[in-house]
Amino acid sequence: MNRRKVVITGTGAVCASGKDPASILEAVRAGRSAIGPIRQWDASQWPMQAAGEIPDLKPRDMVDDRKLHKLIRRTDLFGLYAADRAIEASGLATHRATLGDAAAAYSDRTGVYVGSGGGNYESQYDYFPLLTVAQEKLPAFGQELSSNVNPMWLLRTLPNNVLGHIGIRHGFKGANACITNHSIGGTLAVIEAMEALRTGEADRALAVGHDAPIEPQMVLYYHDVGLLA
Repeated sequence: MNRRKVVITGTGAVCASGKDPASILEAVRAGRSAIGPIRQWDASQWPMQAAGEIPDLKPRDMVDDRKLHKLIRRTDLFGLYAADRAIEASGLATHRATLGDAAAAYSDRTGVYVGSGGGNYESQYDYFPLLTVAQEKLPAFGQELSSNVNPMWLLRTLPNNVLGHIGIRHGFKGANACITNHSIGGTLAVIEAMEALRTGEADRALAVGHDAPIEPQMVLYYHDVGLLA
């Protein structure tokens, strides 16, 4: 087994307890709970009415590319924000800027591994009014599709959005993978990144885990499988 040591040079994070690793760790040490009533929808009839929502969320403060917001979901926003902060903290991009002609090779040897929950259903709710209007008639469904469903629906639901946009935004072109395995996707991304470094598949790697499971269907799912307190 390859025991080559792997060093973490930068981190980024966002959750209900804070928008950076230091704030999150401080909240944990102080015993401050980030759990509160769900506010994204009326959860009064749901089996669980409390969750850890990110307070005062301002999407443009997290990802400043206005056009990109049309193509990504809430979970993608969190993944891109955390990735940007980790890249900034590690100095990956600033170091590459000093390499001159070698910068291209640097990007080619920088891997990206992303773990996505892959189970968010919120974007599918656009179809509910359409199904009501169509009344089980396929021609009517097709005629009313563009009027009821966001034309960017498919692009917004891709599980590898964060992986792709990290590559585009930062120019990383090395080994990569998108892992969709609910709650352990991020952990698996870290493992894959570590193995890529140990085996020489990449010289440096970014590992990202992201999810935004606080939406009606996912809350029911996690409740039914017994994962909610």
